[in-house]
Amino acid sequence: MKTENGNKRTKRKEIQFNEAEYAVVEQKANAARLSVAAFIREAALGKELSAALSLEESERMKRTANISYKMQVNLNQIARLANIHGLPFVMDAIREYINHTNEYFKTGTWREMDLSAYESEQKQREQLAAKVRELQEKNTELQKAATNYFLYTAEGERLFCERHNCRIYPDNRGIYWHFKVTDYPAYTLPTEISRAYLNHEISIRDVYVHWRKSCKHSVNHVANFVN
Repeated sequence: MKTENGNKRTKRKEIQFNEAEYAVVEQKANAARLSVAAFIREAALGKELSAALSLEESERMKRTANISYKMQVNLNQIARLANIHGLPFVMDAIREYINHTNEYFKTGTWREMDLSAYESEQKQREQLAAKVRELQEKNTELQKAATNYFLYTAEGERLFCERHNCRIYPDNRGIYWHFKVTDYPAYTLPTEISRAYLNHEISIRDVYVHWRKSCKHSVNHVANFVN
């Protein structure tokens, strides 16, 4: 090996250290960013050697290098969860990630993040939301069923007729039934409709629906269709 001035180094000298001594020399060589052999040679020649970084700075650099991969892994996991579940979901995970990072630079110890817990929690939230939607749909169906059942009662029919200004009544002989809405002419119900109504197979609303369909050519301006 040649020196800077071109003189070839041909002399070798073996030096022995115990474990503790070598550890100190190696640490100083690393701080000066030199190999152990180069550090010993430079020190023996009386050259002034100083650490490129302080021991504290060197330790921080090591921590940064050691943590970079783990940080990248966790960030990739968080990004994947954000892509699946949306950004609002990962806010807690990001806060924990920041806390872990701060703790690492204080202590030098990285605590792995258990992101599966966040994912499990999100799945539970999604399942709960789905259950709520299911219950809401069932509740809507029950409300419709309750309303429909109410229309079969005397009070339900009375309120419906009052709301839509309609009434149903038989002729003088009780053979035919008529349905009248506001000022429109009375409509004679077909036998099958009046029979179904009297047998409680259909409600007053069903009669109203039949009347609208049968007389739509003359009632196009009637109020909005009943739900």
